[in-house]
Amino acid sequence: MNRPDTVITSPLPKAKVPDVENQTPYPSQYFQTVDPDDNVFHVVALKVTYDMTQTDDDGGLLPHVEQLPLATTDLYEGEPGETPLIYESDFCAFKPKCDVFLMNAIAYAPEGKSLQRWPVAIAIGEWKKIITVTGPRQFSQGSNGSYSLSDPVAVKCVELNYANALGGENRWPREPNSEGEYAIHEVDVNNSIGKGFADKQWLSYAKPDTYAAPQLEVYETPYTGQADYPSVSLTPVMKTWEPRVDLAGSYDDEWRSHRWPKLPIDHDYAFWNCAPVDQQIKYPEGGEVVNLINLHADVPHIRFNLPREHFFCDVYLNEGPVLKKEMSLDTLAIDMQNLKVITVHRVNVISGINSLEFKVRSSTSQA
Repeated sequence: MNRPDTVITSPLPKAKVPDVENQTPYPSQYFQTVDPDDNVFHVVALKVTYDMTQTDDDGGLLPHVEQLPLATTDLYEGEPGETPLIYESDFCAFKPKCDVFLMNAIAYAPEGKSLQRWPVAIAIGEWKKIITVTGPRQFSQGSNGSYSLSDPVAVKCVELNYANALGGENRWPREPNSEGEYAIHEVDVNNSIGKGFADKQWLSYAKPDTYAAPQLEVYETPYTGQADYPSVSLTPVMKTWEPRVDLAGSYDDEWRSHRWPKLPIDHDYAFWNCAPVDQQIKYPEGGEVVNLINLHADVPHIRFNLPREHFFCDVYLNEGPVLKKEMSLDTLAIDMQNLKVITVHRVNVISGINSLEFKVRSSTSQA
């Protein structure tokens, strides 16, 4: 038989693909992954979109009439890596905790008043996070060459994303040389798209009259120009930022020579959690009360319960009992612009158990 030459043989192991039946009305996807120990795992992810404007008699959210598909790529506001990250691909192998984050969020001042600063909050069950937002402010250079921080301008709303948090990058001169390089190019490793980052060398050469200051603060700890101040938001963190990027593992010469294209031995699956570390919670059990404060123009306090519905993947083997694996709720995204709550449920099954069929079902389905 005529056929093209094999360009490269696959160095990755694989398992026989089982039959997969989704018995729910929600989108799901099966795929395989290989862990750092070279074990092959089956993965099934299921995504459910709920309507924040529709609840049952117990205050639980009802499914949205429009069910969003699983995301195959990361979603940004604009240019990838240069604008805020909105949502990451659902095609990851495992998340050790549940990501909780906001999408398309705006902080609204209480009672529609123009304020210099105010708090916003999200709480799920016993867990909560509060941050402070401020109006626009800037550092201005005085006659002695030093910079001072202005008071915030009073405003009615502020966008909640890392573009308004402490961070950013500095370039000098304004235009690169013929090779596209700058004499000075420094980037905040914790947040490359924010505001307020000012490298000392850049300040001494660029000598800006003013530069923007961050508008998102740690609650009850105002930003005054502290060098060790954290970058805070309620939205996802990019994979290339510290400390998240360090969890990816060592992609060094040793890896290139002996591991490529497999994961590094020191890969930590916490790398796939995209929420800030303090927004990674244990997998919700369902029914937890959610409170959102100052995140809607007309409703300053939104309250609802997480759905109690659980999802399972029944694994049918060559022989033996059916394995009933509960899927973990590892992604909880709250879309404030479209008033949707997005949940992603995931299960991992090692390939060595000779599984023939997977059936994905909800707790209301017949086992």
